[in-house]
Amino acid sequence: MDKPLFFFIIFAFIAGSFLINSLEKLDENDKTLIPSKIEKNKYIIRNSLGYDILMIDNLSEKKQNEIWNNSPIKNEIINSFPNFEIMKEKVDIKIGGNIFKIKLLNKINEIDIKYTSGDIDREQAIKSLNLK
Repeated sequence: MDKPLFFFIIFAFIAGSFLINSLEKLDENDKTLIPSKIEKNKYIIRNSLGYDILMIDNLSEKKQNEIWNNSPIKNEIINSFPNFEIMKEKVDIKIGGNIFKIKLLNKINEIDIKYTSGDIDREQAIKSLNLK
């Protein structure tokens, strides 16, 4: 057998082994990341129009508040502040079910009244959207 061909075969075998080993490790890392993504977003579903909907009506009030306070949908709604009409519209679109949605809409109405009357400032109004 030719020496250069022999070295090429050895090199190809080593490189192939390294590549396969690296891909297997990458696949193992992906498996560990997937459950945390699912856990983080298991209360957010995407509807047929492509909107992300927060579905937490069937949970305890404490759990609802915890999920809401850490939700990207909350941040999206806060970005519309101080336009309370748009905030309420987003709640209507982005929050599934009725119980939590009504609670949140009432809270936004309460904040709207306090903010427009000057009883609270911007920071206090935004902080008020953290539910306890």
